[in-house]
Amino acid sequence: MPLQGFYSWLDYRRLGISGKVERATLEDVRARLAWLKEQKLELDKKRGQDFTLSKRIAERRRLEEEEKQRRRDKKKAKRRARRQAQMGRDEEMAEST
Repeated sequence: MPLQGFYSWLDYRRLGISGKVERATLEDVRARLAWLKEQKLELDKKRGQDFTLSKRIAERRRLEEEEKQRRRDKKKAKRRARRQAQMGRDEEMAEST
């Protein structure tokens, strides 16, 4: 049964855990990256997606373009609202003088 709460160095010692961090070798890193790649491929197959790199890049570009267009539209709407407000103030000033 694992301990609960804060672990002290004594708890770690009793469990046989050293506090030193093991340095990873190049082979360890390569093995881990290969394993992660396999995990991603399996996950994509389970989802029914078999995307190639070019498809993923094209999809990302499309999403970025949609986001840019949404921002442009939002900025234009804000400008229009500001102009309308300015026009309304100008008309009020002209009527009051």
